[in-house]
Amino acid sequence: MDSTYTKPVDSAMNAVVVDLPPILAQPSAWAYRGEGNANLVVATTMAADTDVAAMGPILKRLGTHHVILRVAKSAHAAAADAPRAHSALDMAAFITHVVNPLFPPVHLPVLVPVRLPPTFLTELRDHFDTTGARPAKRANHAHIDPSQQIALLSPDYARLGDHTLCIEIKPKWLFVKDATECARPNSPPRTPSPIHTPSPVRTPSPSAGSQACRFCMHQQLKAAKDPHYAPSQLCPLDFLDSATVPDAVRALLATPHNNLRVWVDGVAVPVTSPEWSSVAVDTLCDMSSGTNDARVALTTLLTSVLSDLVPVLRTLSAHQQALDQFDPAHVHAEYLALAAQSVDPPHISLDEWRHVIDRYLARRAAVAVGTSPPAVDRFQLLAEYVLSMTLKACFDADPGFQGGQVPEGGGV
Repeated sequence: MDSTYTKPVDSAMNAVVVDLPPILAQPSAWAYRGEGNANLVVATTMAADTDVAAMGPILKRLGTHHVILRVAKSAHAAAADAPRAHSALDMAAFITHVVNPLFPPVHLPVLVPVRLPPTFLTELRDHFDTTGARPAKRANHAHIDPSQQIALLSPDYARLGDHTLCIEIKPKWLFVKDATECARPNSPPRTPSPIHTPSPVRTPSPSAGSQACRFCMHQQLKAAKDPHYAPSQLCPLDFLDSATVPDAVRALLATPHNNLRVWVDGVAVPVTSPEWSSVAVDTLCDMSSGTNDARVALTTLLTSVLSDLVPVLRTLSAHQQALDQFDPAHVHAEYLALAAQSVDPPHISLDEWRHVIDRYLARRAAVAVGTSPPAVDRFQLLAEYVLSMTLKACFDADPGFQGGQVPEGGGV
């Protein structure tokens, strides 16, 4: 076994933690990519001719020297009783044993837990403070947590090769409760197709909202609160059929909001700028050949890539809906009943999560073959609802072109 490997740290997932290769141990080797509420993401800045062999066996396992590192954050003034942040091993275990069994392997990201040098996180934090790389709003709220010495390393899907156009979409909620189709109150008429009958543009109204998907209703709510807000024309359910993917693409390009993000060779391209589609297309010469209209070329590319992803998005939709069986009021009542039986707040261990997934998949299999599914108890109901909410926050990052070649699938 290579000397960079250590013994398993978490017996529940049998994870092996790898030391961060020395070539990546300097803060200057990383550039700020983005962050959420709990984690900050940095990407490598090494040149294309970097000696991958010198980067250790783990990077060869990832298949690219373009990688990202996900490090934990903590609030500047966290309350003494604030819940402790989940460790990288906890995250990797949850993804490996709870989320991954729900999707085809080709669409799943590779995650490798790495042990960081003792001073790495402090130096990285100081480096970003000096350069002002982080948005002020984020930097003022939380900082890199130096106590979390294990982070997650994975391929940089925004830059897998020398030339990569990466498209990230957030499909949100991909179903309508007790309905087969969304009313699409914010969208223009659909393209005629054998599957869907075009609907006229609907005027926002309470009756229309009752048949709309959650995303479309939320857009109406935003518009009602702010008269200057232009609702997104996107209906996420259009991602679920190759016949309506062109409608989804046109809506994304017309009103991207925060539902579409684009990177060209690892550099974010602001989709709100008028020339962004030209930048994206012109950077990849093979894509723009034969047309002078960058938006037409990009529309064609996005339609092709997203059409290939219809099966996995349908899988995501099916799990979202199957896991979300009851309305929030019912779920809240069940939670209070379960909490009343326990001295401590309900907590789900990894082993319990694995049993939840096993029972859920067994129930799905029973329904598929027409047999009676097992009953769902209170604990299972609540756990499935939590998992459903997690899946509603999924995004799909698809490296649309790598040197002119369309890859297989994307990463959920």
